[in-house]
Amino acid sequence: MATAKTPPKGKHRIFIVDDHPIFRQGLAQLINQESDLLVCGEAEDYQSALKAAQDLKPDMIIVDITLKNMSGIDLIKEIHKTRRDLAMAGLMLYCGLRSCEVLALAVTDVDIGGRWVTVTGKGAKQRRVPLDPDVASVIDVYVLAERPESASDRLFLVAKGPNRGQPLTAAGLRTVFRYHREVSGVTGGHPHALRHTFGTALAEAGVDFLDAPVSGGRAGAEQATLSIMVGGDEAVFEKARPIFEIMGKPTYCGPSGSGQIVKACNQIVQVVNIQGIAEAMLFANANGVDGHKVVEALMSGFAGSKMLGLMGPKMANRDFDAGIEARLHHKDFGLVLEAARKSGVPVPLTATVAQQLNALMAQGWGKMRAPRSSAGGLPK
Repeated sequence: MATAKTPPKGKHRIFIVDDHPIFRQGLAQLINQESDLLVCGEAEDYQSALKAAQDLKPDMIIVDITLKNMSGIDLIKEIHKTRRDLAMAGLMLYCGLRSCEVLALAVTDVDIGGRWVTVTGKGAKQRRVPLDPDVASVIDVYVLAERPESASDRLFLVAKGPNRGQPLTAAGLRTVFRYHREVSGVTGGHPHALRHTFGTALAEAGVDFLDAPVSGGRAGAEQATLSIMVGGDEAVFEKARPIFEIMGKPTYCGPSGSGQIVKACNQIVQVVNIQGIAEAMLFANANGVDGHKVVEALMSGFAGSKMLGLMGPKMANRDFDAGIEARLHHKDFGLVLEAARKSGVPVPLTATVAQQLNALMAQGWGKMRAPRSSAGGLPK
């Protein structure tokens, strides 16, 4: 599902893609408070975002990278296999062209020396778009060395098979994208993929890329106090800092993928803590001690923590109002365990909590709040 609206002139247009409505609404509210920014649309999945945003051409897209169908990132993995594909990716991702505009380009529409591309849009209206030097270089090499001989004046042509030399069609472009998605074989949100695959490929395509997961939940989104963990080029981070600061406190964590690594650390500390709190509350309850007294006593000592202060009273009151759904922790722990295995790092407590989450999912409780995933939190 997606929504879109046309913003006033002079506003920088932001499009939000996230499958959690709380974050979409919270971020939209914060961004719209800025005088020069406006959320021009939002979507809960990538395919809906494509349909809604194709006519808007937003200035920036904020995307939850852990979406199941993140085709836009998956296709980048090996997009540099041919300069034709790299050129198309650069024109769409860096120069802001729509796929139909890319397919309609003629060789003469590209001015390599002047760094301009003439784009024909709806109603045959033409506009000139600045051409990034790196993208221009790729197009130049493609035209000189890879573009098949053809009577067609179209820039992008079929490279192989019986239709070699014919203009690339929309169906052909979808096939190209599908090929790159299948070749990549990388699940969304994987920190190693972001560090060694997506970030590298995007850089080669001339696209600035920051991975910026957040922590803070619904309250953080509503109050602009999110903790934002950012990985990528530090200079790019500084350019994007004003946008991040609208939503909370950004921290530069290191190269591409570092944000996801720190987010994984956050999930380990957070959810293992929840498990410990839930077991402590169960233990206290079994021995006739009021859970509220447990929280009161522990908060002033070394066991005190923000998570105990937040979740302890809720567990004592058996209050499981919807917040961050446990299915999201289950997804995160799957990514953490896979990354830990590839890193050769033993994470026994994380693995134990992951099994608790597996059991919870098997019972159909994935949309319940996180404390229900732990001993003592299950409904009677």
